[in-house]
Amino acid sequence: MAGAKELNTPYVLIDDKAARVLAEAMILYPTGLIGLLRLAKLTGKIESLKDCLDRLIENNHRISKRLYKEILIEVDEILAD
Repeated sequence: MAGAKELNTPYVLIDDKAARVLAEAMILYPTGLIGLLRLAKLTGKIESLKDCLDRLIENNHRISKRLYKEILIEVDEILAD
């Protein structure tokens, strides 16, 4: 977070919930790995967010079923029920 302040950027990559609270208190905008991948999909940097999420899950990264489904619906990779 100190690095973000030094670089004069409001964005920080943080997955830890307690660190996110601290970042917000420092007027920073935290995003996690999934948020970063979402942005990569929306800006055309990656073709398939689903493939990336599936690889994370295969490597023991915990993603709730709800978040998995919501984010894939948001980027039009699956249809809503």
